Amino acid sequence: MDRLSELELLVKIAESGHIGRAAEALDLSRPAASRMLAALEKRLGTRLVERNTRRVFITDAGQTFVERARHILHEL
Repeated sequence: MDRLSELELLVKIAESGHIGRAAEALDLSRPAASRMLAALEKRLGTRLVERNTRRVFITDAGQTFVERARHILHEL
C-alpha cells in the first residue's frame, strides 16, 4: 500500500475507534490494516495508537499526526 492509503487508514481508525471498522470502510482485511498501521508507526518511530482487545486509543503523537493527515487528505 502507498503512504496515502496509510494516512486514510489512520484517519478512519481515529474516526471509528476500531481497526476492523476502518479496514472495512477501506475494503481491507483487518490483518492488512494492522500491518499498514504497524509499518506507519515504524517509519515514524512512534506509537500512533494504543490497542486493546476492544478498542484503539489515539496517542498524543497520533492525534497530532491525524490532524495533519486530515489536512493533507483534504488538500488532495
